[in-house]
Amino acid sequence: MKAVAHLRRLPQLVSTPQDLGLLARMLGWSLVLPVLKRTLPLPRLVALVQSGTRLDRRDPRQERKLSDLSEWVFRSRPRRSRDNCLDRALVTYRYLGRAGANPTMVVGVAKDEASSRAGVIGHVWVTVDGSPVHDDDERLAGFVTLAVFSANAGMVRQY
Repeated sequence: MKAVAHLRRLPQLVSTPQDLGLLARMLGWSLVLPVLKRTLPLPRLVALVQSGTRLDRRDPRQERKLSDLSEWVFRSRPRRSRDNCLDRALVTYRYLGRAGANPTMVVGVAKDEASSRAGVIGHVWVTVDGSPVHDDDERLAGFVTLAVFSANAGMVRQY
């Protein structure tokens, strides 16, 4: 049932030929990122997805569409790779950057004791204007920041 609802949402996100092209490019990235992230160090991978082409004027509706479409793409993947936060963050970071949104990509690890028993639990998310794009502040409060990448793919901070 969830899959049907997920598919029904697509026409709301893809309403123009430009949207269809964007979807195709995002799907392309979603296919190559699993290989690239195993062969490139993270700073190099971030630089690769970062685009030098940026719009001068921001469009909040387009930014929302970009984040919604990237979320849709990564929830459409097979169950074992569905909604991988690093892949989703890299694609979101790329296209929000191209739209002039000045995104920041944050890498963190869980800070609670339960995660130490289960191994390290990491998470990667994107922010725009200091607010998370796909996550809420409550969820992110459980993570300690390890690294932050600015919109130009430079590492702003490494902790």
